[in-house]
Amino acid sequence: IAANVQCCNCNEKGHYTRNCPNPRVQDSKYSVEQMLLAKQDEAGVIFTDEHNDFLFADASRMEEIEELSANTCFMARIQPTNFDSDEGTSYDYAFLSE
Repeated sequence: IAANVQCCNCNEKGHYTRNCPNPRVQDSKYSVEQMLLAKQDEAGVIFTDEHNDFLFADASRMEEIEELSANTCFMARIQPTNFDSDEGTSYDYAFLSE
């Protein structure tokens, strides 16, 4: 009977997921999904399958969003204020123009 069973973790035949010899890769998507489930549990909220699918779809796009944010998030390098000067705040224009 076990020969016809396919593991959901590694997609190999012959064993169940709970008996899988290959450890599940716990990437950031997995962590976000677990966090969302824990928050639902703590709040005592029961969502429909459709709502859960929506949350997990958002979680799967989280890596893409984080990557885009990392590529577009720039912080201006501001020089420390010189209180003895009347010129005000100065910026490194060469750095900002890059």
